[in-house]
Amino acid sequence: MGRTIYNLKLPPNYQNQQATAFAAGFAFGLVGGMVYGMTKTDVYGDACIRITVLRVNTGETLIDKDYVAHVVDNMTKLNSDTPQTRSTLAGKAIKIVMEQVKADLEQVVQRM
Repeated sequence: MGRTIYNLKLPPNYQNQQATAFAAGFAFGLVGGMVYGMTKTDVYGDACIRITVLRVNTGETLIDKDYVAHVVDNMTKLNSDTPQTRSTLAGKAIKIVMEQVKADLEQVVQRM
């Protein structure tokens, strides 16, 4: 038949061992996490805008085009997924698209 343990004794320094194990695990996890977070990764920003410009009096299509931009930045993982990073990269991509639109509009004006 099975035996029942009525008195379980732990080593005298058991709580110290537990605290040390927890502190070491926490510290090494924290250090490892920070080291991983400081490594670099590519972060992408994309923009796609479709522009159609018509001459009102004739209905002629002057521009009918998709403008696309793709931006890549290399930064630390800790900084790679923040609202500021997302808006900055999206803004850079939109700026490129708008420069393309501006160049095409200048060509349309020159043809008129």
